[in-house]
Amino acid sequence: MTIAACAAAAISALALPAVVTTASAAAATTAPAEASVVPTVLTATIIVDSPVGSPVGSTVAGTVTASGPNPIVSYQFDFGNGTKVTQSTPDFEVTYVATQTYNIGVLVTDSTGNTFKAVSNSFDVTVPNSLTRLAGDSRYGTSTAVSQRFWASAVGDTTTRRTAHAVVLASGENAHYPDALAGGPLAAYKQGPLLLTETAQLTDTTRQEIHRVLPPGGTVYVLGGEAAISAKAAATLAGDGYTVVRYGGQTRYQTALTIAEQGLDNPNHVVLVTGKDFPDALAAGPAATGLLASDGKPAAILLSDGDTVEDRDTAAYVVAKMNGFGQTTFIVPNVSAIGWSASVAGMKLAGVDPRVIATKQPPTGPNTNLGVYDDVEHDPHNLRSLNVVAGSDRYTTAQAAAAYDRGDNFCCIGNDPFVGYASGATFADALTGGAAMATIHGRLFLTEPTSVPAADTDVVNNLFGAKTHTAFIFGGTAAVSQHVENQLSALLQAPIVK
Repeated sequence: MTIAACAAAAISALALPAVVTTASAAAATTAPAEASVVPTVLTATIIVDSPVGSPVGSTVAGTVTASGPNPIVSYQFDFGNGTKVTQSTPDFEVTYVATQTYNIGVLVTDSTGNTFKAVSNSFDVTVPNSLTRLAGDSRYGTSTAVSQRFWASAVGDTTTRRTAHAVVLASGENAHYPDALAGGPLAAYKQGPLLLTETAQLTDTTRQEIHRVLPPGGTVYVLGGEAAISAKAAATLAGDGYTVVRYGGQTRYQTALTIAEQGLDNPNHVVLVTGKDFPDALAAGPAATGLLASDGKPAAILLSDGDTVEDRDTAAYVVAKMNGFGQTTFIVPNVSAIGWSASVAGMKLAGVDPRVIATKQPPTGPNTNLGVYDDVEHDPHNLRSLNVVAGSDRYTTAQAAAAYDRGDNFCCIGNDPFVGYASGATFADALTGGAAMATIHGRLFLTEPTSVPAADTDVVNNLFGAKTHTAFIFGGTAAVSQHVENQLSALLQAPIVK
């Protein structure tokens, strides 16, 4: 049974007037007051100057003109790109990094507590294509570089980067990657960067970055047991004044389940991926925060043991979500599987007849397999169903997850211009980069270290078209070579921006 489809509308870049003036209906229709008359009602108008392009974005400046019987004490801006700022002055400046149509809102407050909300007219920002590499001298340095690109300093930051409300900390060591796999949606949900540390001790660069983005008293969420991140590392954080919350179980499966139940507050939707390898889980992170999110919560990433779910608690949790789907207008079942082995495990939990499962074949070649699997033909009373997103390998699976989340064939993700690329051969850079993409509603693709796989070429040719986009490479040239960077720059028609 195939999921119903609908096309997502693209937003075209339009020419901009020199000045866009906006106000509430009341402010717009009221004649200017005489200079000698004290206004009796608080009103406000937003004046937006035309955006001016730059190599890495488009800067928009403007001001708020407010009038009322009392002095104005604060302006709370919402710039329409996820950035919110409260200040005492009416002038503003914001740099956008996505070609899109925006509105700016402001809540004006006077000295007696009266408020007035003004919203600008829509205006269009056109940002030049760009490709930027975010990398450090190690995987820990790369996680810091990614954080510095997207997250503001806790004190004295005048940029429009996002304000971190927490930090998610995972082990960067290869032996402990499973505990980190469910961390991407958690970082997006808790609104903070995902950083990596050594197991035995808190890595110095990571510690410095936590201090930069999060003031003392903030919360650091630690993923995995003490075998993944030691008690010593956690104690260092506590000694620095942070609240440390550890989400860890006796196994990788229990850790993922704990993150779902406690960290993500038991969301409606679940993504099942194999816990025996990392690529499918990395591709699942951004998808979990897009179409698969609901009620303000990303989908939780849970782990199968290859083509079965051996952990009883995980199996029970997934089945409960399947049973809870019932009659709903939501287009996607409560449980999705990304990658073929997890899809088979999910079919088993959905109660699909083993004889039917035996006839199912994984995708081959460049084609992907997207659809809903159930077994109502053999058991009309079985209402469990499973959404399957899978490709023939890690690269086409990542492509399938990104294309699915984008909404070309499904309802209804808007114009998300952010794309990220990371090596599919190692987990660390894709983990931290994927968490960033999840936060800004971008899409993550996996690439071979020395060449761009056909799946990535195909997605550009068939999905992106001529759309403007801001692209990132996560990791140094040892992870993603300079040759690949040059290939992606040409493929995306995006100049390399250092």
